[in-house]
Amino acid sequence: MILLKRYFTKKCTLLLICCVACCHFILNAALNLIGSKHQGDVVMVTAAPLTTIISNYFTVKETTESYATTTNTSVHMWKTPNDNPLYFVPRTEKVTPLDFEILIKNKNACSDPPFLLIFVLTMHEHAEEREVIRQTWGGLAYGDKWPQKDITDKIKIVFLLGEQPNDTLNEVVARESEAHHDIVLFGFQESYYNLTYKVLMGFKWAKEFCPLAKFVMKVDEDSFVDIPKVVNRLHSKDWNSKISGYYFGNDKAYRIGKYKVSNNVYPFVYYPPHVKGNAYFMPTTFMMRLLNVSEYMPYLNMEDVHITGVLALTVGVNRYRAFAKEEFSPFGMVRVCDFSRSRLVVSAFVRPQLARELWTRMQRKSFCKNSHHL
Repeated sequence: MILLKRYFTKKCTLLLICCVACCHFILNAALNLIGSKHQGDVVMVTAAPLTTIISNYFTVKETTESYATTTNTSVHMWKTPNDNPLYFVPRTEKVTPLDFEILIKNKNACSDPPFLLIFVLTMHEHAEEREVIRQTWGGLAYGDKWPQKDITDKIKIVFLLGEQPNDTLNEVVARESEAHHDIVLFGFQESYYNLTYKVLMGFKWAKEFCPLAKFVMKVDEDSFVDIPKVVNRLHSKDWNSKISGYYFGNDKAYRIGKYKVSNNVYPFVYYPPHVKGNAYFMPTTFMMRLLNVSEYMPYLNMEDVHITGVLALTVGVNRYRAFAKEEFSPFGMVRVCDFSRSRLVVSAFVRPQLARELWTRMQRKSFCKNSHHL
């Protein structure tokens, strides 16, 4: 009798799962139908296969329950995202609310909608880095010209910061904002762990104050960007319908050190394909869909992985255009002629002194004719 009861209980459970899965597919189809007309306003859901939902029911339940724990002993681990697609289905309730106050808004920064809106992640103490960007590669956003090139597309730069416990630092940034009108300050603590919040809140700011920007780009403050090459690529169908950047297709999750991610939050050995956070760009329609789903997914402190990998996979915009090897310099070992004569688009780890030197020499028309020059 007991065995018979267990048998029917299991059958009823599977029947219930099948019913839930069918509802999931119907809802997904409806959302996609609506999303085809209003992609910026709808959370796009990618349905998992029915067999996956059934086979992973018990292990997914175990993992979901373990999110609230502080140990890793109860976490079921998978190797790759393909081993458990159900993880990438949005939760039914908000688990990562973006309800932080915007302390400095600069809400008129996009009064004239730009072709490209650039978010630069920065810190309070790095005023020199911000000023160098304004005076060099970011000058197009402030009415300056690019050496030997005519760029007519409007560019806008906004510097994103979290809040510091030191009120003096916040006041200094507020005065800088009054002078340049390009600072946005959020009401969460400035920290490496909060970089994901910083970008997502930048997206939220753009949705409210700069929704008509055609493309968005995220850049670290120590990067040097060839804006004309970015703009040129964004006019190409091969680039303007994808997430573009320094692509990683098989990156392993770290569990210790600066880049550590908890097993509880991300129960996979490998991350989904994504682009690295030094610099990446995408259509604003992609940004809106990533923002809309972000509050319904667990917070991952690796900003680039979370936004261009996990969230992109969740809403089905995980299409990438990778920088070629000669288009990205990851270690700051760059010469001015690498920008002038080659396909180099972005260099990371460029300090202010080098940025100024690069910009000064780029303005010399004949500088790169001789290969022995910097």
